[in-house]
Amino acid sequence: MPTPRVWWDVFPIPAGIQAPNNGPLIPGYFKMRSRFVDYPGYYVLHCHILAHEDRGMMTTVHVMPLKDRPPAPAPFMHH
Repeated sequence: MPTPRVWWDVFPIPAGIQAPNNGPLIPGYFKMRSRFVDYPGYYVLHCHILAHEDRGMMTTVHVMPLKDRPPAPAPFMHH
């Protein structure tokens, strides 16, 4: 990892792009990966735009040691 490390808590989501030859609009997306090593517990993950948060861009994340983790459920998808 580059140093100095920077704490980020706000990420821009890029705009969608038009597929070649006037194809469908490909929506913008953002993939976030986190590694929680020393901080087990519950966290809130949310958008800082209240209208987005009210429409589902808010969830809780439960961090626990691997040995305590139950089998993974089916992935959650939202359109």
